Amino acid sequence: MASKRMPVKCSQDFSTPIPYGSKYFQAIVDFYLFCCPSSGVSSRGKSFLEYGFVGSPQYAKLKRRLLESAEYLTKENYCPSKKDALPASLELAETQTLPVEYCVFLSNEERTVIGSLFKAIRNALAHGSFTVKKYNSYGRYYYFENVDGYKKAQIVLSEKTLIAWIKIIQEGNC
Repeated sequence: MASKRMPVKCSQDFSTPIPYGSKYFQAIVDFYLFCCPSSGVSSRGKSFLEYGFVGSPQYAKLKRRLLESAEYLTKENYCPSKKDALPASLELAETQTLPVEYCVFLSNEERTVIGSLFKAIRNALAHGSFTVKKYNSYGRYYYFENVDGYKKAQIVLSEKTLIAWIKIIQEGNC
């Protein structure tokens, strides 16, 4: 008889230990916090423009590449939202269990939707509103939350997805 896995929610406990010794965590913090490609959020950052991403067709291609490289993120769980639609998207996110990844975020925080996503991850890291936890069945997952008066983003991504995205951005528009 096959054993059934119980649904597991990604931890949202910000008091969990931070894995400072992990080379992957260090790479994630370095890129998403210190070298964030969203314009004007980090003095150390190289912008999407500098990586060669210019115009809607290139951002559409980048979005497709990011979604294709993600472990368990689908178009349905990628939810850039306007402020009025954000609460419904956040409710949907709360129903998700691992290994599903999701990105619910305010879409107009930056000039581009992808810029808004990366800025949301950056802000969660900068403000300590994230957690990292290893789940034996699924690997290491990151929970990011961005709150400024109201919840602007709630994101769950696997470590593998976050590392893959770094490589895609750093390759530039090829």
